[in-house]
Amino acid sequence: MQPPASRPLEPQPVALAISGGGGRSFYQVGALQALEDAGFTFNALAGTSSGAILAALLAAGHSGREIQRLLREANVPGWYDLTLGQGLVRPSGQQEWLESVLPPTFAELAYPLIVPTTDIQTGEEVCFESGPLVPAIMASSAFTGAVYPPNCEGRWLSDGGLVNEVPADLARRVSDLPVIALDATAPLLELDFPSPDEQSGGLRGLISPTSPSLPEILLQAFTVTQGHLTQRRLYEAAPEWLVDFDPLRELHLQNLDQLDRGVEIGYGFMQDFMDAGYLVKEE
Repeated sequence: MQPPASRPLEPQPVALAISGGGGRSFYQVGALQALEDAGFTFNALAGTSSGAILAALLAAGHSGREIQRLLREANVPGWYDLTLGQGLVRPSGQQEWLESVLPPTFAELAYPLIVPTTDIQTGEEVCFESGPLVPAIMASSAFTGAVYPPNCEGRWLSDGGLVNEVPADLARRVSDLPVIALDATAPLLELDFPSPDEQSGGLRGLISPTSPSLPEILLQAFTVTQGHLTQRRLYEAAPEWLVDFDPLRELHLQNLDQLDRGVEIGYGFMQDFMDAGYLVKEE
C-alpha cells in the first residue's frame, strides 16, 4: 500500500509532519533549510520522537539554520547518561537542553504543535497539544528499550514512533493547510545470514560472528512492523507531499556527531526533490 502521488510542489504556508529517525533527523534539518530558502513557511507542526524536538523548535519560532546552530552547541552525543539504572541510558542532558531552548508550555509557542506518544501499558496513542511542553517532548523521544518510559500526567509513556512515526494525520488535526511529511525513519538493515549448513544452534548461534545478532534481528522485526503501520497511516492521511529519505543510508541512529554532514546531505536531497516538482513513490 503506497500513499497517493504528491501534487506539484510550490512555495506556500504549510503544515509540517516530522518523523523520528535518531541521527537521520539531521537530514531533516537540511530539508527544513532548503524549504525555507525556497519560500515555504511552517505554520503548524507535528513531530514524533527526534522529530518532536525539531517540530517544537520550529513551533517556538526558530529557523532551520538556528536549529542547526542550537544542536551544534548542544553536544547531542552528550545528552545521554550511560550510568546503568532504569533503562540503558538516562536523557538528563537532553531534558536540560530542551528546558533551556523551549518555552515551558504549548500555549507559549508561536505556532500550533501536536506531539504523539505511546502509553506503554495500554498501547494507546496519547497526543499532546497543550500543557507542559518539555515532558511531552521527552516522552515522545523516549526510545523504547533504551530509555525508561517517563510518567506524564499519570501515564507511562514511550516513543511516539511505536504508533505514529510520521504524524501527517496529526498535522491535519491542527491545521487546514497542505501537509508536507518528512520521513527519515531507519531503513531495513542489510542482514548477512550464513548458508543453512553453516548455522549453529544454541548459544553459539547467538554469538556467531558470521550471523546477524539477536538484537539486530529484533531491531529488523521492529522496523518491518513499524514500516507497515507507517505506510497505512500515511495512505489514510494522504499528505500533499511525502519526502522519503530512505535512499540516504549514510547516517544511523548511533551517529549523533554527524550533524553538519547530515544537514548538507539533507539540503541537497530536498533541493533535488523540489527541482523534480513532485514525488511519486515507486512500487
